[in-house]
Amino acid sequence: MARVPHQQFNGFLEQEGLIKDSSLKEFADFKVGIEVAQWMRQLELPVLESLQPAMGGVPISFEKAVLSSLNSWRNSSLTPIFVFQGLGVRREGNQFPLGSEGRSSKRKAAWEQYMDARKRG
Repeated sequence: MARVPHQQFNGFLEQEGLIKDSSLKEFADFKVGIEVAQWMRQLELPVLESLQPAMGGVPISFEKAVLSSLNSWRNSSLTPIFVFQGLGVRREGNQFPLGSEGRSSKRKAAWEQYMDARKRG
C-alpha cells in the first residue's frame, strides 16, 4: 500500500474503493475505531443556537447529537474506540513522555507540603 499524507487520506480511501456505506447492523459486536475530529464534523449540528453566545458552555444541540450518535452505536451492538489526533492507539509506555514524571513528582511534593501545612495550622 502506498504511503499517503494524512491530509489526503480520505481521497486515497475513496480512490481505492475502500469507503462504502452500509447498515451498522452488518458490524454487530465489532469494535470500530473512530477518528474524533472527522466524526464530530459529520454530526448534524445547527450553525448557531440563538442563546449560545450569551449563555456560553456546550451547545444543547451538541450534547443531543453526540448522545444520539452514541445510542446508534449501542443499538447496533458496536463498541466505538475514539482516536484523537496525536495520541497513540496502543497503551505502550507513557503516553505523555515529555517530562511528565518530573511534573508528577513535583505535584505530589506540593500536595504533601500543602497537607502538612494544613495539619499543623
